[in-house]
Amino acid sequence: MKFASLTLAGKHRFLALVGLDLTIAGRGFILDRRGEDTIAALAGLNELQHKLLGQIAALATDAERYPDDVLWSILHELATHHSIDGALAHAIVFADSHSN
Repeated sequence: MKFASLTLAGKHRFLALVGLDLTIAGRGFILDRRGEDTIAALAGLNELQHKLLGQIAALATDAERYPDDVLWSILHELATHHSIDGALAHAIVFADSHSN
């Protein structure tokens, strides 16, 4: 992943693309999972989106934010905890392939 080497604008774009791809994954959670598994996946998706959007806002306003490595560690921990690590991995590949 080339995130650390991106410009500020590139980081905005990368994080937005990760979030965008995760919304597609959320549709799949609703269709492919059942009961408590659906609730856990959607809760995890909400947490990921919260962290992503918080980081995007912090980058945009020059507010205090997570260091890059800490952000990705948090995102991976959340995704693993909610059993949606495959969705996060896919979103990262998607963003990586669409970033300049």
